[in-house]
Amino acid sequence: NSTTARRTRKAFFGVFIANLNQSINFVNVIFTARRTIYQKLTSKINFWMEHIHPEDREQVLQERRQAFVVQQPYAIAFRFKKHDGCYRWMNMKGNPIYSDTGNFKGYAGTALDITPVKEAQIQIRRQQELMESTKIEFGKFTKIAQKIGSIIIMCNSDNRITWVNDAFVKTTGYTLKEVCGETPGSFLKGAETSKETLDRIRKVIELGKGIRTEILYYTKAGARIWLD
Repeated sequence: NSTTARRTRKAFFGVFIANLNQSINFVNVIFTARRTIYQKLTSKINFWMEHIHPEDREQVLQERRQAFVVQQPYAIAFRFKKHDGCYRWMNMKGNPIYSDTGNFKGYAGTALDITPVKEAQIQIRRQQELMESTKIEFGKFTKIAQKIGSIIIMCNSDNRITWVNDAFVKTTGYTLKEVCGETPGSFLKGAETSKETLDRIRKVIELGKGIRTEILYYTKAGARIWLD
């Protein structure tokens, strides 16, 4: 009735009522106040459907048709084009409505702009995919590195060890478990290790640059080893 309609127009998000023909015959002021194409939602039965993203349209049609058949609540997320041509993610929820005698009359529901949430979810998914890809690439690298006779040490941005190959373990006597999280110079240096070379290596790493040099290190058993 008119009283219900006036109260509904005060809602913070978009509210709609659809009849048995799935035609929207009421929207609240939020839909029209922003000068979007929502102003024409009630003028044509399929007008709003024409502004759903082409990739989402068929899914929305199918889910709404199914909901009207079984008369059950539904929730659909889809991209909707505004008057300026930009798409926004909308979450449309509908609940069946009935007459006083129990006859099904259609749906009443809400349409909420969830673009910030959806964009955050997409960004998280992309980061997860990137992490998975990185894991795969790292796995390929370690398989190759294990076959190399030269020592390979992988460190993080703080120059702390995250991985070593088998050649490192065989040459130095230290396992990955023993050295993980340590800086190479903290346990490989000895009495005759050049402090100047260690300082030079440290400064270059802090600048994010590369370096090639020779340095005297010591194995776990105390044997001297020269590393290039």
